[in-house]
Amino acid sequence: MVVKVYGPLYASPKRVLVCLVEKEVDFETVPIDLLKGEHKHPDFLKLQPFGSVPLIQDGDYTLYDRKIIQESEEKLGKVLDIYEERLSKSKYLAGDFFSLADLSHLPFTHYLVANMGKEYMIRDRKHVSAWWDDISNRPSWKRVYGPVYPSPKRVLVCLVEKEIEFETVPIDIFKGEQRNPEFLKLQPFGQVPVIQDGDYTLFESRAIIRYYAEKYKSQGTDLLGKTMEERGLVEQWLEVEASNYHQPLDNIVTHILFASAMGISSDPKIIQESEEKVGKVLDIYEERLSKSKYLAGDFFSLADLSHLPFTHYLANSMGKEYMIRDRKHVSVWWDDISSRPSWKKVLQFGECNECICLPRNIAT
Repeated sequence: MVVKVYGPLYASPKRVLVCLVEKEVDFETVPIDLLKGEHKHPDFLKLQPFGSVPLIQDGDYTLYDRKIIQESEEKLGKVLDIYEERLSKSKYLAGDFFSLADLSHLPFTHYLVANMGKEYMIRDRKHVSAWWDDISNRPSWKRVYGPVYPSPKRVLVCLVEKEIEFETVPIDIFKGEQRNPEFLKLQPFGQVPVIQDGDYTLFESRAIIRYYAEKYKSQGTDLLGKTMEERGLVEQWLEVEASNYHQPLDNIVTHILFASAMGISSDPKIIQESEEKVGKVLDIYEERLSKSKYLAGDFFSLADLSHLPFTHYLANSMGKEYMIRDRKHVSVWWDDISSRPSWKKVLQFGECNECICLPRNIAT
C-alpha cells in the first residue's frame, strides 16, 4: 500500500517525507497549492477539516496533527479570555486609543476569522468581537488587506505620479479569489493587477502604466519624455527592465522571500545564477547612469519607475543591498528614485495589495 502525503513541499510536509524515507516506506505526494486555495476545497476539507497540511492517507486511515491544533486552540482561547476581560474596561488593548498593540493583531487574527473556520473564537467573546469589528474595519487595514506582491505597486506609483485618484479592490490570493469567475471576466489569466477605468479594463502592469502616462501626459509628472527621441529611450529601458532585469530578480525574490508561501523549495542554484544575471544588468546600468541622471536621460520616467517594486526587495529585504551599493551611480540613482514622494506614499499603503485599481477622477 502506497502512503499518500498531501501538501506543498515546505517545512512541515518535509518532516513527514524524511521520516517515510528513513523508514523505507513507499509514498507518493499529492500537491496542494495554497496560493490557489486548494487547501480550502471541499474535497480536501473532508480529509482535513482545518484546511492545513501535511495530511497522510494510509489505505483507509487518514491522519493529521489534530493534537497540536487542539492544544494551540486551548492556549489561544485562554489569551482571548484575558483580552475579553481587558476589553470590558477599555475600547482598545492599551486604553481608549488605537495603538500598535491592536494593529499588531490584524494579520493573524484575520486568518483566524476568515480562513480557518474559527470565527467563533472571536464571536463567542462579546468585547473581543466588538474590538475585532472595530480594528478590522479601519481604512488602513482595508487598504492593505491582501498578500504581498510588488506588481500592483508599479501601477499605484504611476497613478500617484500622474495625480490620478483611485481606489483599490483587494483580491485575496490565498483564498483563490483570482480564480473566481467574476475576476476571470476581467483578467482571464487570473493574475494581478487589473484596472477598470470606466468601461475600459486593462491588465499587465507595464501596459497599464504606459496607458496612464499617455492618457494623462499633461497631468502630473511627464513620464514619457518631451520628444520622440526621449520617448524611444524610455521605451528602450522599459523593455530592458522587463526582458533582462525583472525575470532573474523575480527568481531571487521568489526563492528567498516567497518559496515557503508558494509551496516550493528554495533553490540556491537558481538564486546564484539569477544573481549573476542581475549583476550583469546592473553593470550596464552603472555605465549608463555615469552619463545621465536617469535611465532614459536627465528626467524621471516610466523606465525608472518600473524598477521600484522589485528593486525595493533587492535593497531592503534579502541581504542583497550590496548589489546596489557596490555600484556608485546605481546607488545614487536608487536613492533618488526610492526617495520620491510617490513611492513613499505607496509604501505607506503597506506591503501592497494584490488588487484591481479603479481610477476615479477623471476629467478627460
